[in-house]
Amino acid sequence: MPGIPPFFLSGGNAKIKVNGVVLAFCTDFSYSIRVTHQQTHVLGLYEPSSVEPLSYKVSGSFTVIRYMNNVKSELESANYKTPNTTSSGGNGIGAWSPNNNADLGSTLKRIGTIGNDGRVTEAFNPSKLQNGTFFDIEIYQKMPSGTENDVKGVANIRNCRISAADFGTSKKSVAMQRFTFEAIYVDEDSFIADFSGQGQQFQ
Repeated sequence: MPGIPPFFLSGGNAKIKVNGVVLAFCTDFSYSIRVTHQQTHVLGLYEPSSVEPLSYKVSGSFTVIRYMNNVKSELESANYKTPNTTSSGGNGIGAWSPNNNADLGSTLKRIGTIGNDGRVTEAFNPSKLQNGTFFDIEIYQKMPSGTENDVKGVANIRNCRISAADFGTSKKSVAMQRFTFEAIYVDEDSFIADFSGQGQQFQ
């Protein structure tokens, strides 16, 4: 519409971060919140007396266009330009930590996080699965100025674990890696998801 700037969130103006690290070349991202319900019936009534929530579950997936370790330095040494978020360590799951790979982006303040240390690489290391930790995924909307700090938080998926990874390539397309994850909470810019009670993990 004339005179109205584009303000809808889209793949072109979204920025996805895993523990503050920009997830370079992410082609799609989705998550869902599922609240399981059960109808309560009373003897003598055909219709349910209420509909009660039983569980809260978060799951989702995203796809990354893969590039290899060292490709940045190799291309730049041959006088090619690479995007600002290109990492010299590649963009595999082992690089998704601000401590391991500062080239991918800087850590921004999280929305309601619980202080996860972000060892995402342990998700597929059998020797470390038992002691693995959660990580956070954040979605930001890039604003018109285009600067690194001019972003607005849209969603924060907290306490995630990667549950599956699929890799594929062919002569007709670039290498794509699809990740599936599960999480405990989702915060959006309109609400913060809080824990429901005094379970074992809060004692």
